[in-house]
Amino acid sequence: MDSHNRYPYPVLVSFKVCTRHPKTALAFTLIELLVVIAIIAVLAAILLPVFAQAKMAAKKTVCMSNLKQIQTSIIMYGTDFDGYFPRVQESDGNGTWTVVSWFAVHFYQEALQPYIDQQRGTTDKLNVWWDPADPSKNMPYMWGSFIDNGLLTCDNNGEANIENPSNTIYSGLRAKDWDVQSGTAPLPVPAPPLSDQFWTSEYFDFGIDPYEKVDKTSPYWWSNGKIFPPCSLFPNDPYCADWQPLVDTQRYAGKAPYSFFDGHVKILPFAATYRASNDNMWWIH
Repeated sequence: MDSHNRYPYPVLVSFKVCTRHPKTALAFTLIELLVVIAIIAVLAAILLPVFAQAKMAAKKTVCMSNLKQIQTSIIMYGTDFDGYFPRVQESDGNGTWTVVSWFAVHFYQEALQPYIDQQRGTTDKLNVWWDPADPSKNMPYMWGSFIDNGLLTCDNNGEANIENPSNTIYSGLRAKDWDVQSGTAPLPVPAPPLSDQFWTSEYFDFGIDPYEKVDKTSPYWWSNGKIFPPCSLFPNDPYCADWQPLVDTQRYAGKAPYSFFDGHVKILPFAATYRASNDNMWWIH
């Protein structure tokens, strides 16, 4: 049998035809969709507060840096002016002070400009005069976020008068809603002429000055360098004065930054700044 006739019988070859079926489209069931939404909601609930805290922490860092820059400029100013500080009020030596005004704040910030190289707070709401978390930052005519210890900036005191510079507060955070706190709400809009009494109102009070200005026999007579105990902490003290509302003490997790005369800045609860009438960080003697 030759090679051509090796297979004498016909060979049947079968072919299997494969029919392609379209793939079944995958889709979430309602339950699966609800589970995904629930997971996203849980993650958002966990992460959003973390993001908010991180944002506030960043603002706190900027706030403290701004306070330190201002305090450094004040120390430099004092070096050039025989240990005295720029003032926003001036006493006649008998307990009578010149009126607080927009002009006084202007000259205070202008006096520090050569050392800090910043425009006035009313001109630039993003510069060193501001806490980025200040809720009153965009209030009309507002000059800055910080308020000074009046014993240092409202009287003719200098470095030589401070017994403990590293433990003496120079500045803290000004309270929010300043127009209400200063008794000038509602604010005049548009701006009145500079001859208007608004420009010499308490709205421009740059210093905390709850010390005695009338009774020279008081232990808190201004020249003694002592500030009344705050009523919020010492309600039963016969000499207490309600001056804590002038300071924002809660902005950063129940605490606030304070700059000290020697240049350092601390975040503290308000109670730590005034533990007792003979143990506090506001007095200068």
